[in-house]
Amino acid sequence: MPSSTSSSRDPRILSFVLACAIFAVAELALTVLLPNPARAELQRYRQRVAEAPAGVQFMGDSAVGEGVSCEQLNRLVSMPDAPFVMLAAHGTGPVFAYYALKRELAAGTVPKAVVYAPSPHTFASSRLPKFVACYASPGEILEVACHTREFSEITYGLLCRASYSLRYREELGEFIRSRDRSALARLRGSRGRSAAARPDPAAEAPQPGTRTFTAGDLSPATYGKPFAALPMNDWAVRGLLRLAAEHHIPVVWAMMPVPKAVAESRLPFDFAARYCAYTAGVETATPGLEYANHMQEPPLYADCCFRDPTHLNGYGRAKFTDALAETLPPALARLKAIPPPSALAAQN
Repeated sequence: MPSSTSSSRDPRILSFVLACAIFAVAELALTVLLPNPARAELQRYRQRVAEAPAGVQFMGDSAVGEGVSCEQLNRLVSMPDAPFVMLAAHGTGPVFAYYALKRELAAGTVPKAVVYAPSPHTFASSRLPKFVACYASPGEILEVACHTREFSEITYGLLCRASYSLRYREELGEFIRSRDRSALARLRGSRGRSAAARPDPAAEAPQPGTRTFTAGDLSPATYGKPFAALPMNDWAVRGLLRLAAEHHIPVVWAMMPVPKAVAESRLPFDFAARYCAYTAGVETATPGLEYANHMQEPPLYADCCFRDPTHLNGYGRAKFTDALAETLPPALARLKAIPPPSALAAQN
């Protein structure tokens, strides 16, 4: 005769098995019925890395990806032997740039130079879950785990990689709460999550905006604290510079513009000086690195040049690209990555 304890366990076990089965069916249905932009984004990312020409490559996150026009820069500078190309991904951090260069070198592509232009606030933000969930190979996940010891972040990324509903929890949650089909439509965006909500700066008219940022527009978690680099991000940056030094790839650290409102909010923390000191420190710690900074500190642009506190609008993009056409070639020429500006002018 079964005991009362075993009989009470049976319904619990049955309920647990039933819940797991329902979850598995729901996961399968979501995966089949709804698009998976992460998979398409991964394929494009791998193809872009594998096929990137050996030119002067911009690396970083969405700030440089949307804030610099390589087409405009190539017209202004005209370097047929070393064109400017973009190798940046939205919502990423230093770990992405490190492994992008590592994959390029494995594919036999050696850039003429790397222009690394990260958003400073990403150094204090963990982007490991997205890297593990959407980009990393099993070998890269193992290497990151061995070097960073961020097992909770990596575990969460693996869960997101395995679960459709967890990976797209924000869109699905918004749809459940509001029945707003635009939340699901974002999954069909060409650049993954929230792609439809991000305007393309290249398609915007090159006119200054009218927006000014207030304290309410600036998240304290992003813009209201001193500059800091998480150990995993510091490891990735040093790995990127070490790889560049080993393969004799010059590196220019480009400072992306910031709105005056953001700069003012960071004054009490001496943010710009700490950031510049960090960029100088990682350079001196990398023997054999050919390195230059295109500016001593992040340039300040009026708020009308930005569509949000981090990303330039079409007007700001054109303005910053014009400025890069003047400041970047001398830095690259000092590193012997391109001919001096006078030689380029003579060629043209």
